[in-house]
Amino acid sequence: MRFPPFFLKKTHWESERSSKIACQIIKILKEKVLAQLRLVAILEGISYLALLFIAMPMKYLFADLRLMQPVGMLHGLLFVLYVLLLLVASLQNKWGIGLIFKGFVLSLLPFGTFYAEKKLFR
Repeated sequence: MRFPPFFLKKTHWESERSSKIACQIIKILKEKVLAQLRLVAILEGISYLALLFIAMPMKYLFADLRLMQPVGMLHGLLFVLYVLLLLVASLQNKWGIGLIFKGFVLSLLPFGTFYAEKKLFR
């Protein structure tokens, strides 16, 4: 068995320092995912409200389809991103199935993502 040269061996100080740095990086990544989830929750809620209270009334009351496709597509994209970020954040933060379920169900209700952002994702 060959041993690495002396300059490749890590001292106790170096390994302790690198583990502290790794912990800090993991903490920053977790905070970033939560911040991204909170931002996407707000944007998804706004797009859902715009779809329900602006685009759909224009479609059904005035037969105007100009807003349906862009608002619907934006809402669909934000919804998928919200669900993906919810799953990533739940894996990183070791959330239970109940919290994941609440976050998903709240995404289906008008104003639900605002509540989720305020109460669940802090």
